Amino acid sequence: MKLRNKYTWLSVVFFASIAGSVGACSSSDNNGNPGDKDGGPGQDGGGTNDGGGGEETPNGKTGSVSVINSSFQGTPFYSVSAGFTDASALISGESGKCETSTEGACTVIKCPTPVVSDAGTPKQVSAGTIEISGADISPAFKLEADSDNKYEGENGSKSLWKGGEDITIKASGDASGVGSFEKTLKAAPPITVSGASQTIDRTKPLELTWTFAGSAAGDIAVALTTTGNAGSVSVSCAAPIADKKITVPAAALGQLPKGAGFFATAAGSLNTIKVSDYTVRLTTVSSATGKNGQPLPSQVTYE
Repeated sequence: MKLRNKYTWLSVVFFASIAGSVGACSSSDNNGNPGDKDGGPGQDGGGTNDGGGGEETPNGKTGSVSVINSSFQGTPFYSVSAGFTDASALISGESGKCETSTEGACTVIKCPTPVVSDAGTPKQVSAGTIEISGADISPAFKLEADSDNKYEGENGSKSLWKGGEDITIKASGDASGVGSFEKTLKAAPPITVSGASQTIDRTKPLELTWTFAGSAAGDIAVALTTTGNAGSVSVSCAAPIADKKITVPAAALGQLPKGAGFFATAAGSLNTIKVSDYTVRLTTVSSATGKNGQPLPSQVTYE
């Protein structure tokens, strides 16, 4: 499995902060089609539109649709959100490129701090009506953009899936914003993770193990990040849920600077597509918790 895009991982970590979990990796081809047969993040069978492990410069046109199915101490809840932004006028050509390297099953990405102009604020754009269906989602979620092209999400206190089901995300499109698209992702089961700690030794491999019930659909993803005045460093790793363990090599951890950082992990699927020059990330995330349903650490110290 190839993991490439720092911006993918930062968006995943953001979604994870809501649910206490983080969801998986991405693949897509030049037509915005998934690189694997089931729309999930499994085997990377197609071409890519994101550089495939080289360098990249963001164009500032991004979007996301996220479906989170989680629980807290045994109580289920869900969160659905969408948003599309054109910040191309704010990104300077001096922002530089991200450097990508591979250590085992992990990708290390180092990015300079983007140079942002004072031209204003990012412009919100619409992708039309967003419809999300499948599994125990009934009726389908329908998100509409308001007059400012912002989408109001939905939240509730029920479980949307058990794991293994197909979740379809469809947009009707908007001629002045993001075009239409439709993708299907696999829902991963909730997982219980062992081995996470608030203090991470950068000189030793970090091994995480997990258990789950039901289907082994989807992947587990692990993201460790830091951001400072000099830029950001992220370590992102993934493995199929069926593997039940993943190791972050010391060679990858050693590239994170000493001090405070962020840690996130979850089960799920993330599919990255290109639509109307926008990079759009479609995410289904299932909860990743510690023993007895306790949240995993998110703010950590690298030593």
